[in-house]
Amino acid sequence: MTVIFACTFPGGAAIAGDTLMHNPETNERVMNAPKVLNISQRVSVAQAGSFSGTGEVWSKLEHLPRHSATPTTIAEAIRSFATPIYQRKCGEGPAAMRYIVAGLEADGTPAIRWLEFDANNFGEVTGPCQIAALGTISNVQEIANRALHESLKPSSNFVMLDQWCKRVVAAEATASPHAVGFPAMLIVMKDTTGFGKQVGPEDPPDPAYEVYWP
Repeated sequence: MTVIFACTFPGGAAIAGDTLMHNPETNERVMNAPKVLNISQRVSVAQAGSFSGTGEVWSKLEHLPRHSATPTTIAEAIRSFATPIYQRKCGEGPAAMRYIVAGLEADGTPAIRWLEFDANNFGEVTGPCQIAALGTISNVQEIANRALHESLKPSSNFVMLDQWCKRVVAAEATASPHAVGFPAMLIVMKDTTGFGKQVGPEDPPDPAYEVYWP
């Protein structure tokens, strides 16, 4: 398992996840690897759950046409690619497969879509100032909401996305140190540009990751 989360803001979206990989049978840490895939400057995907045997989904997503990708088309593709894999994995034992897709739709509307196969939870939110989170603890959505408001610059309507990312991962890492850990990966997508970076537990705020939050 891991923690993945996203938010939308006027004119864009952000998506993030931790990078720790662990052995689900022994809970031992194995390695760090990115769990966020940038499809284009307008849409990205984050994956959580059982990673063994799911690399085919990632590989197919990497080869989709980038110029026409939107949160809707990518979410539909994931559901098509991942459903048979999830069904096969369930035949082998308990399995968890979760994805969050965030970015801008064709008309410029920011959107988040999630696919939580193990809970049969498939949903979406559109428009600015939306948040979605999937993690190891039951109140991760509440944690992500609170962390964002704690990441607002004092007396302003600007949120520091890198500090938001740091707070969410830190809370999950405290609760599930075997499954969640730094560095985190954060990607920001706007209409004309996309950029990202690794976020460490001690990183100071970076002005490039401040966005308007009305």
